[in-house]
Amino acid sequence: MPESPKQALYGILSFNPSDGATLYLITYNTTELLLDGIPDTQTVKGWTQFVPGSNVHIEIIHGINHLGERITLENCWQIKSPMNFRNIFVREAQFDVENIYVGQHFNTPAQIQFDSLIVELTNLTNWLGLGRFHNDLDTDNKLGTIKLEYAEPELASSIQNMNIRISSSVKFEPTLTSFSESHLYHDSAFILTPKSPLSFKQYMDVYVYNLQNFLTLATYRPAIPTSIIGTIRTSSSDKNATSSAKRIRVFSKFANVENKPIDRRFMLFRFEEVEEIITECLEKWFDKSKEYKHVFDLYFGLFYVPPIYINLEFLILAQTIETYHRDFHEGKYVSKEDYQKYYEAMYNALPDDINSRLKNRLKGFLQYGYEFSLRTRLKHLLNEVLSEYKDEMNNLIGRFKDFVNKVTETRNYYTHYTDSKYAVTDPGQLYYLAQKLKIILQICFLIELGIPSDKIREMITSSSAYKRLVK
Repeated sequence: MPESPKQALYGILSFNPSDGATLYLITYNTTELLLDGIPDTQTVKGWTQFVPGSNVHIEIIHGINHLGERITLENCWQIKSPMNFRNIFVREAQFDVENIYVGQHFNTPAQIQFDSLIVELTNLTNWLGLGRFHNDLDTDNKLGTIKLEYAEPELASSIQNMNIRISSSVKFEPTLTSFSESHLYHDSAFILTPKSPLSFKQYMDVYVYNLQNFLTLATYRPAIPTSIIGTIRTSSSDKNATSSAKRIRVFSKFANVENKPIDRRFMLFRFEEVEEIITECLEKWFDKSKEYKHVFDLYFGLFYVPPIYINLEFLILAQTIETYHRDFHEGKYVSKEDYQKYYEAMYNALPDDINSRLKNRLKGFLQYGYEFSLRTRLKHLLNEVLSEYKDEMNNLIGRFKDFVNKVTETRNYYTHYTDSKYAVTDPGQLYYLAQKLKIILQICFLIELGIPSDKIREMITSSSAYKRLVK
C-alpha cells in the first residue's frame, strides 16, 4: 500500500487484453494481517483482513515484479475471500484490477497523469499503407548479403490543432527459436500530446475512443489498442520530446473480439485518400462525437462485441438510423413547446370512464407525437439527406417505398412480434437488409466528415460491401 510501503505480501499478477488483470495474494498463518480490518464495501486505505463475503475496493496497490520494475495497480476489487481450514486461516485474496501501470509507483489516482500517450491500434499500419520494403540479394558476395532499402513514409505526421501526431518506425525482431528466420516490420502509432497532462481515462474518453471509431469506419474492423505507453516529462523545459521522457507501460481490459486483418482493397477508405483533409476530418469527427456520442456507441459498438443474432444486429442498426436522424436532422412536425397545447387537448379529450391503464398507455403514446416516426425519418433520409446519391441508393435498395416498408415493418416485428406481410424474417435476407442499413450509415458518417460528394461516391461504389449488395 502507498501508506505502508514496507509491509508487503507475495502475489501473482496475470493479464490478458480480453479478460483484464487479476491479482492473487496468498499468506498462510494465524496471526493478524498487516493492517486492521475495515467494514465491508468500504474503500481501503491499507491491507484488510479480507473478511469472507466482503466487497473490498482498493484504489491503489503497489508492486515490484521479478525484473525490479515498479508497478501500480488502480481500482482493485476483491472477488475472492479467504477461508478457515481446521483452524488454519488461509488468507487468500483475489482482486480484479482495472488498470496496470508499469514503471512508476503512483500514490493516488489523481497522480496518474501523463504528458502524452502513445497508442498503437490494430490495422493502423495497414490503413496507413506501410510495409513496403525493397531487397537486393548480392549474389557475388559469398556471405550472401541481402540489402534492404526502406524509405520513410511521408505522412501527415502532425494533425493541426488537435495535438495528435502519427509516428512510424521499423523494427527488427530476430527469432530466438530458429536461426533460419527473422522479422522486419513496420510499427505505427498515434502520439497524443495535449496542452496539459491528462489522466489515462481522459485520454481514452477524449482521444482514443474517437480514433478507434474513425479507424473502424475506415477499415470495417475493430481498432483494438495493442500497446499503450504514457510519458511523463523529466524536465519542464522539454515540452515536446517523448524520447527523453519517462515511459510508463499501461495495460487495461479491452473488447474481447477477434482481430482479423483486412486487405487494403476492402477498406472503405485508406489514409492516402483523406491525407490532404485528415485534420479537417478528425476535427469534425471529434466535434460530432461530443454531442452525438450515443449514435457512435450504437453503430461502432457492433464491431466490439462477439457475433450476435442477426435480428438483434438489425434492431441496433434501425435504432442507430433513427437516433442519427433525430440528432443530426431533428425531424419534428412542430417544436416540443408548440406541441404541448395539442397534447393537452388530445389528452383532455379522452373519455372520463376510460380504463386507467389504457389512459396511461395513450398518454405515453401521445407524449412524443411531435417527432417523426422511423418510417418518416427513413423517407427524409433517402429523399433529402442522401439526394446526391440517388443512383447509388437505387442500385443498393431498389424502390425507396418498398425498402422503407421492409425496414419499418421488420423493426416493428422484432420489437413486438406482430404479424406483417412486409417484415423480413428469413435470416439470410435479414442479413442483407442489415448490411444495406450499414452502408447508408457509412454514407451519412462520411458526409458528416465533410468529404466531398464525388469522393464519397467513389468510396462507396468501389467498396466490396456495396458491390456484393447492388442489384
